[in-house]
Amino acid sequence: MLLPPSPFVCQKGFNRNFLGGVGFGFDPIVNDYKFIRISEVFLDSDWCPEETVQKVEVYDMFIDSWRDLNLIDQQLPSVHSFPCFEKLHRGTFHWYAISDLMDVILCFDISTEIFRNMKMPDSSNDFYEMSYSVTVMNEFLTLICYHGPDSEIDPIRDTMDIWIMIEYGVHDSWTKKYIIKPLPIEYPLTILRDYLLLLHSKSGLLISYNLNSNEVRELDFLAYPKSLSVIAYQESLISIPKRGP
Repeated sequence: MLLPPSPFVCQKGFNRNFLGGVGFGFDPIVNDYKFIRISEVFLDSDWCPEETVQKVEVYDMFIDSWRDLNLIDQQLPSVHSFPCFEKLHRGTFHWYAISDLMDVILCFDISTEIFRNMKMPDSSNDFYEMSYSVTVMNEFLTLICYHGPDSEIDPIRDTMDIWIMIEYGVHDSWTKKYIIKPLPIEYPLTILRDYLLLLHSKSGLLISYNLNSNEVRELDFLAYPKSLSVIAYQESLISIPKRGP
């Protein structure tokens, strides 16, 4: 199903960036599906914009309409797109963002429509050139810290770390669950069955890493590098409404 175009149009002399911050999910309070999109509006210039204005739009499927979300003087961190980072968990969207030169997780409650920042584990910011992925394991919000494909990896010092948040929303409950030797990957995809880590290799292969046995397998699936993504399917009795008559 295609969504109708947003009615928002940039004024002359301004431009718009979509760097990340897209989500779709069901709001049980109003019994409706919502689509959210975060963008940055800035003065169209040959130079990097010194100041940007963030714009948040919400599409309500039941009434088939877009609306602006008033941030009420709230300045959101700068949202960036990381492969396999955008995650809906416990009724909240999670995106990678940068606030005051620190990596954070930007959270958006789909029902209250309130934003908040979630700090990453303290030691996850110890090294430069780290990349991140978010998934869910054993019903816990899970953060995967890894070295990106362009990083120079030290096989002795560097690791891929998997953190779980034992108590959702409590920073001190971040716990390092697994420490893995670095692998030649583009990025992690997801964790299946709470133990099978799926990864996208630099050569385009889909590979799996068994967190219980440390076994690495190349699966019979090949794609262009940086093209793979995994979406976990979850059955629901709530259908998505159709647009139009």
